Amino acid sequence: MTEVAAAFRRVMGKQVAYQQIPFEAFEQQAGEAMTTMYRWFEKVGYGADLVKLKRDFPEPTDLEAYLRDHDWAKPSESASA
Repeated sequence: MTEVAAAFRRVMGKQVAYQQIPFEAFEQQAGEAMTTMYRWFEKVGYGADLVKLKRDFPEPTDLEAYLRDHDWAKPSESASA
């Protein structure tokens, strides 16, 4: 999540910091199913064959490119694009 915050910070040109809250507080807001999913992300996560992915999809989009392509860029960047 710190990498996600950093991508938003670079694209938006604003301070963005990730702050994890206790899962108990998260569950009160998001519910049991979402909490179970995020606990799994933290403990297990996804695995991927990056070599195969790059072969099958030679031009993957990362989060930062996605944010720029979907108008999250700071106004000065958007106007010059």
